[in-house]
Amino acid sequence: MQDLNNLDTVTLSEKGIWWEPQNPATGEGLGMELCLAGIDSGQAKAAIKEYSRKKKAKSGDLSIDEEEELSVKMLAQCTYDWRDKETEEKFLLFRGDNLAFSIENAKLVYEALPVLRIQVSEQILNRAHFLAD
Repeated sequence: MQDLNNLDTVTLSEKGIWWEPQNPATGEGLGMELCLAGIDSGQAKAAIKEYSRKKKAKSGDLSIDEEEELSVKMLAQCTYDWRDKETEEKFLLFRGDNLAFSIENAKLVYEALPVLRIQVSEQILNRAHFLAD
């Protein structure tokens, strides 16, 4: 019989996991890693509460732009850091520039790259990635 604590996703959701995005056309890794919090983290829960609060305050559906803005904000809040996979230097290459991590830079990248936004969202939502080995 296994200990039910093996199903703990909160610990790694809070700590974050390093993950390498892929080029969806080739399946190849991009040579960079993002440190992501999981859906069971305080960051994700706070973003979900904000989404619910804004939707309730509006008394109806949010526009596509509002939905996207909240999604980008949540993903940025759930991104702790990024780095070059090989050298572990704390930047990524974006539009020809070395971009240091910040919440604002994460928002910039996620707003500009829907493909990356989808991959990050899938990672954050997949609790299996936040189970200890």
